[in-house]
Amino acid sequence: MNKELSLLLLSPDRSWSHFVEKNISLTSLYLSDLCDNLPEGDFSIVLLDASLTSQVVQVVKHILQRYRRSKIIVVAADPSWKETRAVLLAGAHDYLSKSYFKDDLLNSIQRIMDDAFQSE
Repeated sequence: MNKELSLLLLSPDRSWSHFVEKNISLTSLYLSDLCDNLPEGDFSIVLLDASLTSQVVQVVKHILQRYRRSKIIVVAADPSWKETRAVLLAGAHDYLSKSYFKDDLLNSIQRIMDDAFQSE
């Protein structure tokens, strides 16, 4: 991952995009509310709203097949520990609660950026 940060936002909630654009320095932001038809491109981070699908684990695996180098952050309204564990084992980088979404998202993205810059 290079120092440019591109984000694919998979969510029907457009307020997320406003928050991301306001608080995170991105080179590109792509918005979609579909998990089935993923866009072309290479994204540093994929932010997935778990409300888009009942098959979060399968979607995470599908996203990782499509964007092998992307870090996936899943956000859910009320994540259980079993679902959290399954999503992380499927390859997601982080699994956040919508209750703490804003602070946790910024912290998670900062950790991704720190890791990427240290590995260069």
